[in-house]
Amino acid sequence: MATLIAAALLQLAVYRHGGHTALGDIPGRYFAWRLRLNAFPYVDRRVEYPVVIGYVAYVVALVGRTATSFFALSALLNAVLILVMTRLLYDRGGPRLWRWVLGLPVVLYAFHNWDVLAMVPAVLGIYAYERGSDGSAGAWLGLGLSTKLFPGLLVPPLAAQRWCSGDRRGAVRLVMSAVAVTVAVNAPVALAAPSGWSYPARFQGARHATWGSLISWVTTPPWGHPWLAHPANVANALAAALLALGLGLVCVLGVRRNLNAAAIGAAAVGIFMLTNKVFSPNYDLWLVPFFVLLPVARRTWVAFCAADLAVFIVVFGRFHGIVDANVAGHLVPYAILVRAVVIVGLIAFALGGLPRRRTRSVVGAVDQRAPRSS
Repeated sequence: MATLIAAALLQLAVYRHGGHTALGDIPGRYFAWRLRLNAFPYVDRRVEYPVVIGYVAYVVALVGRTATSFFALSALLNAVLILVMTRLLYDRGGPRLWRWVLGLPVVLYAFHNWDVLAMVPAVLGIYAYERGSDGSAGAWLGLGLSTKLFPGLLVPPLAAQRWCSGDRRGAVRLVMSAVAVTVAVNAPVALAAPSGWSYPARFQGARHATWGSLISWVTTPPWGHPWLAHPANVANALAAALLALGLGLVCVLGVRRNLNAAAIGAAAVGIFMLTNKVFSPNYDLWLVPFFVLLPVARRTWVAFCAADLAVFIVVFGRFHGIVDANVAGHLVPYAILVRAVVIVGLIAFALGGLPRRRTRSVVGAVDQRAPRSS
């Protein structure tokens, strides 16, 4: 509760003019989307997020009819989900639970966006996979995919692990349930407004690599001007290729080293964050549960928090006139580089060979408990 209060006070410290000036994204989305009873997301209003966020935002907008009430209700939803996440991590985290409960990224970004709305299904999917409930795992990950995309990245490596362990039915159940939930959640919008449903993909595809991403250093280097005729197209191709290579590596090592689901999740999400052409500081929140689920060294966690704080100060200090634009321009590359190095360290640790908590026999008939990592 202390962490949630601190996160709320941080948002309120900048909140001005009925939400026109705000630290987080939520009030601005209220003004941009203009959702009303007869103005549906994707159908009557363009929404650049996947459909679950559009559904939630529409319901919240019907109850909270000002930007302030819209933000307050969204924050309340995030607070409940953060408490749910705390309970999910409680049994597995041990002393590392404090990395979530008092985590600096939680303070900075708890109420920034709707990230926790996708994080909870991701962790539930990991837990379901570990207890052998492949259908439930796919369903949760499909729901997360329809919220923020990144939970869906866990499906290929987890399915590959099931398949290569001899449990082909489990792999098929995992994939089919993920597909079924994704289709069921997206179908109403896709059928009612195909153009509105596809708008998030078109919107993201047309964007140049944002200045905080590593890919932007190739397409729009900080030391010069863009040198490509179509930098957005190049960034899309580069990001897709690197992500595919990274997920392929996770699939191979996940099978060969019999990695647990949390390690696979940490590696997949970390690779997505490094290869994505779009950067937002609140993405760091996605990784915090994995610092609890995995026995990552404390120094790595401290370095992650330090890099996260540095990026927050430079980025939002620049946006709100606290940090000079020239100073921010010089400091951002260093902060982003440190953050990237820490994420690479987390990925390397996750892929290093942590065993699964439960392993199946080749025929998938018997569950054996693996030693619990400490």
